[in-house]
Amino acid sequence: MSAQHPIPFDFAALDANAVDPAPTPATISQEDVDRARAEARDETLRSVDVETRRRQTALLANIAEAVTTCVDSASAEIAAYKEDIAKVCREIVESFCLSASTQQAADVAGDLIDRYLNAEDSQEAAVLTLSSQCDDSTIEAAQDAVGAAGGITVTTSDALEPGDVTLSWRGGEMKRRNDDIRRQIAEIFARVSPPPANPTRKGPPV
Repeated sequence: MSAQHPIPFDFAALDANAVDPAPTPATISQEDVDRARAEARDETLRSVDVETRRRQTALLANIAEAVTTCVDSASAEIAAYKEDIAKVCREIVESFCLSASTQQAADVAGDLIDRYLNAEDSQEAAVLTLSSQCDDSTIEAAQDAVGAAGGITVTTSDALEPGDVTLSWRGGEMKRRNDDIRRQIAEIFARVSPPPANPTRKGPPV
């Protein structure tokens, strides 16, 4: 009986324990690398663009608010200057008119006397009243204006301002008052004076 030779390798066992080969790694082409880089660059640029726009919007809003504040401040100052100028002009005009009123008191008295004498009830006794602060020449001129008109008495009153003139009788009176001049001047300047400054506007939100 012949001797059996040992088998140096158990090929069947080797086949049973064989390990599958590792998968071949995917090949990345240069085109894929370039495309990935381009997409990353585009995404970065979009992010930068969004942040830039946000900052620009905030900057423009701040500029708009600053400009609005400056304009409002300048407008308020200009309006204040206009109001001051209008006030000074009004005071000058008022002073001039009241001074002219004082100087023309005798002429006004003469005008009131003429109007009274032409009235139907001019036969009644009348009193021409001037301010006690009028100078003697004004009172004398008023007396001269009365002239030969009978029944008209010239007198003075502490209650009247220089330039105020009143001609009164039992049936009524005619008068010229400095207060009327002041009121007319105030009405004129109220029509031409600048409107008050606008309230400060708020700038756009940031």
